[in-house]
Amino acid sequence: MSQDIGWSFPPVFERDTRVSRMHSGLGNLAKCMKIMLATQPGERNQQAGYGSDLSGLAFDSLSYELLEEAEQTIDSSISSYEPRIGIHDIQVAPDPQVDGKLIVQVEYSNKEGEGAVTQIPLNIHSSLPVDF
Repeated sequence: MSQDIGWSFPPVFERDTRVSRMHSGLGNLAKCMKIMLATQPGERNQQAGYGSDLSGLAFDSLSYELLEEAEQTIDSSISSYEPRIGIHDIQVAPDPQVDGKLIVQVEYSNKEGEGAVTQIPLNIHSSLPVDF
C-alpha cells in the first residue's frame, strides 16, 4: 500500500479526536487528480503553475482536436505536478447521455506499482469536474 497520505477534500475533522480525516493510496491520487482538473493555473499562490488549464476549451466546438488537446493538457498537468502518478493512458470522450459533458478516464499506477482507472466527468462549458 502506498505511503502517500493527504488531507481529505474538503477538509473534515473528527469530532472526538479533532484530527483531520486523511486519504491514502490510490484513492488519494484520484482525489488529487480531480482537484488538479478543477484548479486553474495561477489560483495557488505557492504553486502558480499548478492546475490544468482547460478553460480555453470551454467554448470550442466538440471535435476530435478538442478531445486530443484536452488529453494532452491533462497529461502535461499530471506529469508536471503529480510525480506519484505513472500515467498509462488518458482518454477523453463525450458523454453519450449528457450534452456538454466529457468523461476523462485516466489509467495510472502509483510508485508501488498498484494500478487503477479513474473516471472524472468534466463539464466542457465550465471546464470543471461535474461533481466537484
